[in-house]
Amino acid sequence: MKPTTSEHTNLFWNCRIAAMLVDDLEETTARNGIFAHAVRRATECHVGAKGVQYASQAALDAAGPNREWKNKGLVKEHIVPLSEIARFVRQALANPPPVGIDAGLSELDGAGYPPAVVALFREHPRAWQVARVVRAWTSMAWITRQENERFADKDLHNGKTITKCMPAGWQPGMSHFMRYDACKIPLVALF
Repeated sequence: MKPTTSEHTNLFWNCRIAAMLVDDLEETTARNGIFAHAVRRATECHVGAKGVQYASQAALDAAGPNREWKNKGLVKEHIVPLSEIARFVRQALANPPPVGIDAGLSELDGAGYPPAVVALFREHPRAWQVARVVRAWTSMAWITRQENERFADKDLHNGKTITKCMPAGWQPGMSHFMRYDACKIPLVALF
């Protein structure tokens, strides 16, 4: 399901805020917390309220035939952890905005973004840098609380948790689902 016009607009504003925080404020605990929140909100706006793309079989069973996700004890979880996405955003913002931003913005036309939102990104290339990372790395899944606990199980992951990071040895370019594979949580595409 595609995000709404409001969600597309809020994606822009959260990306703009994340870029402004990095560009205009010195690195402090407070700035980093607000930056992480802006990136989180950007990921949520990118996916949209009804756009969670995957679910475990156990989550599907709990949601029932009408796919009622709320109040079922389920967790809406980033497939690539938010902390990794935020790290990729910081890496992108360490570089100047790309030349020829219009070519990159053309991908929004086919994704149903309103012209007004495309214009906002055109005016603020640093926000577009954030949005490109968010769009590339964000996908979400519904899982059960018990499945979610597997990410923290150090016995499964050589003494480490993978709640906020990808498994050891993972690099960009490898499967986004490696954390789920490591926890033996198969996912089903919802659309």
